[in-house]
Amino acid sequence: MLVMVEKSSAELEAIYRRFELQILDMTCRDGKAFFIFLAVVTVIPQKSVQWDPDAGIVTSWTKYPRVTVNVSSSSGTSDPRSVVDDNDNTMWVSGSCLPSGFVGDPELNLFHGLCDNNNLCSVSNSPDIYKATDGNPSYTVATINPGQDSSEAKLVISLPQPEVLMFLTVWGIYNHGTTKMSLFDSNNIRRDTRLLVSADSYKQISLTNISYAVAKIEFNSSQQFQIKEVAALGSKGCIAKLTLDLGDTRMIQTIRSRHWAGHNTASALKLKISEFGNSWISVDLDPNAVNAVVTRLSSLTRGRFIAFEYHLYPKSYNKVYLWEVDAWDENSIWGAKIPPKPQQYTMRSLLGVNGIWGWGNNKYSSSLQQGEGPTLYNAVASHARNYHNMDWDVLDPDNDPEYSEMGEGRGTNAKSWLNWDTEYRAWKTANLKVDVSVQFSNFQQSRWDNLNASAFNYGKEFAKHFGSAAGNNLVDAVEVGNEPWSYDAAFYKDLLRSMSAGIRSVDSQIKVLPGAFQAHEKRSSRNYIGTRIDAPIANNVSVINFHTYSYVSSYTGARMGIHPEHPESSFNSLTNMMRWRDVNLPSHPVWVTEWGWDAPSGTEACTFPECVTETAQAIYGLRGLLILSRNAVDRVTWFFYANTQCDHLYCRSGLTGSPTTGFIKRPVFHAFKVLLDFLGDYYFQYALNESQESYIYLFGEKVHNQKPFDEEVKVRGAKYMILWKPEALEDGGSTPLFYVFPHGTNPVHAVRFTGTNVPYVIEPLHYQSDIQGKLTLNITSYPVLIELSHSPVAPVVGF
Repeated sequence: MLVMVEKSSAELEAIYRRFELQILDMTCRDGKAFFIFLAVVTVIPQKSVQWDPDAGIVTSWTKYPRVTVNVSSSSGTSDPRSVVDDNDNTMWVSGSCLPSGFVGDPELNLFHGLCDNNNLCSVSNSPDIYKATDGNPSYTVATINPGQDSSEAKLVISLPQPEVLMFLTVWGIYNHGTTKMSLFDSNNIRRDTRLLVSADSYKQISLTNISYAVAKIEFNSSQQFQIKEVAALGSKGCIAKLTLDLGDTRMIQTIRSRHWAGHNTASALKLKISEFGNSWISVDLDPNAVNAVVTRLSSLTRGRFIAFEYHLYPKSYNKVYLWEVDAWDENSIWGAKIPPKPQQYTMRSLLGVNGIWGWGNNKYSSSLQQGEGPTLYNAVASHARNYHNMDWDVLDPDNDPEYSEMGEGRGTNAKSWLNWDTEYRAWKTANLKVDVSVQFSNFQQSRWDNLNASAFNYGKEFAKHFGSAAGNNLVDAVEVGNEPWSYDAAFYKDLLRSMSAGIRSVDSQIKVLPGAFQAHEKRSSRNYIGTRIDAPIANNVSVINFHTYSYVSSYTGARMGIHPEHPESSFNSLTNMMRWRDVNLPSHPVWVTEWGWDAPSGTEACTFPECVTETAQAIYGLRGLLILSRNAVDRVTWFFYANTQCDHLYCRSGLTGSPTTGFIKRPVFHAFKVLLDFLGDYYFQYALNESQESYIYLFGEKVHNQKPFDEEVKVRGAKYMILWKPEALEDGGSTPLFYVFPHGTNPVHAVRFTGTNVPYVIEPLHYQSDIQGKLTLNITSYPVLIELSHSPVAPVVGF
C-alpha cells in the first residue's frame, strides 16, 4: 500500500525502521516535506509455513559432515577440501611428480623403503643404509664404507620383481673417488653403467625411458661414498590421486565432477569407487573435459571411497587440477520422482506456445490473414506467451510507459508507433490467453536511478492498463522478468517486490509470476530460486515460473539433447522445483513457460550437440507433454512458435519453419495437433507403469475422488491408454507387452505416432477376447495410443 506522511527526519527514520518502509518519492505542499513510502504488507497465512530456500536441493553425499579428502603424498599444498566446497571455481592442485615430487610417494617410487629390508638391500658397511630409500633426498644421507674384509664400498638394491623404468634418479656425494653405478636386467646382465665423480655430488642424476626390465641397481667404489636417495618410476608413470572418504557406505550411481586436468597435463583419468578400499570399480573419464561432467554408473553401487586417479604426462613440474565432486544415488541430483497426480486441466488447456509481436510477420497480428500468426498456432495452443521488452515501453526504466497515450494511438514512451492493445487483442480474438513476460535486462542495473519507485510505477501502470480490474483485460498473466539472471539477487528481489506490489495495488486478479529460476543447484546462484524469492516477496506472486529443457553432459563435458525420461536429463529438474513449491508455497501452481527441443528442418540446419533429429523433436515433444501432465503442472508453453533467422541454440525449436519457409508446419506441430485431436478434452488420470521397460498412462474424464484405486478400477475409468518405451529414438529397442484388460474393457482402436509429417499410423491390435482380454503389443520409443471401450459391469467410483 502507499503511505503519505508529513514528518521530521528523526520521525521518518523511526517509521522506516519499524515498518521497513521504502521511500518512493518526496514532494512539497505548502512548504512542508511529504514522503511517499511503499509499505510491503506481509500477509500471514492461517497455517504458518517455515520457509526453506533450499527445499529443492538433494544433498550430495560429498557434502555431509563426515566426509574427508586424502591426496597422494606427491600432491601440492593446495587445500584438497576445495573439491567439496560447492564451488566450481576453486580447485585442488596436485604437486609436480617430476623431476622429484614422486620420490616421497610409496605408491609411485619403486625404490621407496627397500633399504628397510635386508633381503632387498645389501651393503658393504653402512650404519644408516635405510636413508638411501627413505623418500627424503633433501635432509638424509646414507654413508657406504668399504667392508672390513674388502677394499670395496658397495651398495646393491634389488626390486621385488624386475620392472621397466620410465624414470630413474639418484642423488649422492662422491668426493672421495669415482663411484660406478650399474643397472642389471632380469638375467643379471649389466646393461647400463655410469661413472659418478665429485662434480656429480649433490646433483640429481637421472635416466629416462629404460626399455628393459631392471632387476637391481649397484653402486661400487674403492672409497667411501654417500647416497642421498635412489628413486624410480615404473611403467605406469606419474599418478596424482585424490580420494574422498564419505564416512559411511552410500548407494552411488551418479557422480558429477569438474575434473579438467589442465592443458596437456594428463593422458588419462580414472574414476574409482570402492566400499572398503580394497577392490575398485573403475570408469574412464576425459581429463580434457573443461565443463562439469555427470557420470552415471551402469548400476547402483555401494561405495564409501571415491577416487580420481590422474595419469600425468612425464613432464617436469607438471600438475593437474580437480575442481568439484558430487555424488548421489540412482535418483541423481533430482531426487526421487514425484508421484503422479490426476490432472486438473485438460490436455488442450495445458499446452501453449511462446510467441512475439507479429509472430515473425513484422506487422500487427490484427493485419494477418486467417491461418497466420495467432490463428495458425491456436490449433495447438490455448495460451501464448509474449516476450514483452520493457525498452519498447520506456526509454529509461525510470520513465512512465504512457500506456494511456498508447491506447489513443500515440505510442509508448519508447516507440511512437507501438500499440500493444492492437497486438494482444488479436491474440485474445484467436482464443489465446495472454501471458506477458516483461524483459528488462536490456537495461543495466545502473540505469535504474530509483529502483523501487520506478518498478512499482511500471507494475501499477501495466496492471491499470492491461489487467481485468481497472484495465482492458487483454493480459491474463504478467512475469516480472523472463530469465533475469544478469541482475544481482538483492537487486532483483527489490525489483520483484516493488513491481509486483505495483501490480497488486490496482489488480488482485491478474496472475503475477517471478522470473524463471531453478531449485536444484545453489552453486548456480544467478538463477537459483533460493536467493531470488523469499517469503515476503512471495505474497504478491500467484504462480511459480519454470523453464526446463532436456540435456545431459557427454564424456567430454559437452551438453547434449536427450529424451525426457533419461535419469540424468535436466528435464527432471522440475522435480526439485515441485519439491520447493510444496514446502514453501504449496497452494501455488507451477507453469512451465519454456520447454522444447532444437532440431534441423529442411534447409534450416541445427549443428549443436543439443540438437536432436526432427523426428525425435516431435516424439520427445509428445512424451515430454505427457510427462509434464502427470506432474500436475498447470501450464506448459512450448518454445518456440517458429524457427528464427539465427545461428545459435534455440533457433530451431519452432513448431513451424521460419518466415523464409512460409511457416511450414513441422512434425512436432502435427504431433501436438493429432494428440490434441484425441486427448485434447481429456485429463491425465493415472500412471500404470513408469519403468525402464515402459511408461503406461491413462487419460479420460477428470478424476474427482483422488483416493487410491486398484488398477482394474483405474483402467475401467479411462478413455485412452498411451504407452511407450522411455529410451532414445536411435536405440531402436522394443519390449513385448502382454496386457490383460479387466472384464468389460476392450481396446477398440490404436495409433502409433511417427514423428513425421504423417503424424500417426494405425496400429494393429492383437487382442484375444475372452473373460479377460489379453493384448499383445510391441512397445517402442514411438508412443501408441489405444482407445478403450467399457461395457457395463459395475459402477466405477471416483470418475
